[in-house]
Amino acid sequence: MTKILNLDAFAKTDRKVSLFGREYDVAEQTVGAYVEAQAISQKLANASDDEQIEMHLRLLETRIVGIERATLERLTFPQISALTQFVNGIDDPVLPEETELEKKDQGVS
Repeated sequence: MTKILNLDAFAKTDRKVSLFGREYDVAEQTVGAYVEAQAISQKLANASDDEQIEMHLRLLETRIVGIERATLERLTFPQISALTQFVNGIDDPVLPEETELEKKDQGVS
């Protein structure tokens, strides 16, 4: 008898994000997404603020099923921070210090 390993059973999504009245599935991290995330994390330290935001948005696009770039661009900095943590498995995201958020909102790094 042939044995079959059903890998689809391992790929179930059990995380969702509610955003602007719509729910999105958070995809499990694939090997490809992991490799991209590692490459991006190495670049983050030397990236400008604009480049860092761009990298975070790219990662979120790969992990949140069906989300549009325009939807992500409507988020605030605290929302981006919380969302990034959540898709990476942190159930209770921690927001950055209030002073850091104020600097970002004012365009100061």
